[in-house]
Amino acid sequence: MGRRTARGVLDADFRSEIDLFGSAKASRGAVIATIVLGECAAYRTPLFSYLKACGRDELSTMNLGAGMDAPMPTP
Repeated sequence: MGRRTARGVLDADFRSEIDLFGSAKASRGAVIATIVLGECAAYRTPLFSYLKACGRDELSTMNLGAGMDAPMPTP
């Protein structure tokens, strides 16, 4: 018996392979993670543009592209 995760789903369920959209086989867990993370990335640019338009001048393209603050300049 495998370890149960949230809502009683087994670890083995996430490791089982599926062929989503007929592209290639992948584990259920990998497909779920890819879809969720892909959706988050799709909203990153509009959110960045909205924050810049609202006056968040401390944000730079480094925040958008790399997802982190730009390195501080050395004096």
